[in-house]
Amino acid sequence: MDFFYSGGLIDDVGNDLPRSMAEMPQLNASVQEVLDWLPQGAETLILVLADHEAGGLSVTSDTISGGYPSVAWATNYHTAANVKAYAYGYGAENFSGTLDNTDISALIKTAGLLYNEPPVVNAGNDVQGNAIFDDGYVLPQQKQLQGSFSDDDVYAASGFSYSWQQASGLSAATIANEQALNTAATFSTAGRYVLRLTVNDGFTQSSDLMNVDLIEPPRVALSRVIDRTNAVHQLRIKFLEAIPAQPRYDTRNCQVRVYLLEGPPVVPTSKKLLAAFAAPLIMATVDLPFLPTSIKDPAAEMKYIYAQAHLVCPNNIKVR
Repeated sequence: MDFFYSGGLIDDVGNDLPRSMAEMPQLNASVQEVLDWLPQGAETLILVLADHEAGGLSVTSDTISGGYPSVAWATNYHTAANVKAYAYGYGAENFSGTLDNTDISALIKTAGLLYNEPPVVNAGNDVQGNAIFDDGYVLPQQKQLQGSFSDDDVYAASGFSYSWQQASGLSAATIANEQALNTAATFSTAGRYVLRLTVNDGFTQSSDLMNVDLIEPPRVALSRVIDRTNAVHQLRIKFLEAIPAQPRYDTRNCQVRVYLLEGPPVVPTSKKLLAAFAAPLIMATVDLPFLPTSIKDPAAEMKYIYAQAHLVCPNNIKVR
């Protein structure tokens, strides 16, 4: 927006009608000069108005003497009378009716809102990865946040402001610089975090969301399977997702280790590695290394077996 000021001598001429009238053509010429310059479709608002009325001029007679009508002045100072305001161009339709003088600045600032498109914001691609555990605890992880946006540049001169905020999550994320378009965030627990990037172009704003998934490793469930027909005893190992709403944990490059425990299962006196194999996606079975002499032997079938399974990954994840 560009602003032109003219007709400044009107305050200096006081209650002098000839001099006041001489100022009018000068102001008209200045306004016409601006209108002639104004490019088609320019993002420019032209305002012609006074900051106050002065003198309280009134015409007392239509009889012209010496080229001017008879007039009277109520005062030689400012008055509280309303003054005309004329608007043309960008956002001029917002200026109508009777306005308080304090409304003018707000209307100037928002004159182009009808033409301004809010920024198109992209918070970035969703991020997901395995949570990193060490001895049962999640290690804090840092992820880069790289936002972007496009704008119609209507208010580009006003500058842009950015804001990263956490919209949801099981715990609080730590954002390095919430006012930067590109920054980093640190997450200390597994789960889904939803982050919001907001871009403001000086007059309006818009937002975009992105998900950050630190996927918790699945729970390893064991069950004993007795196949009477084929006289086979097995352990079934099944992965149960810790947070069903999250993507499946990536168990590639992980290993399942199955141990037989001796002594009480809570605090076993020792354990023996029964099997170690590449982790399945969902479920696997392991044959027990022993069989009773007769699958139909009730005493043998009542035998208790204590086993433990670990999911072990390169980043030291271990889940029983």
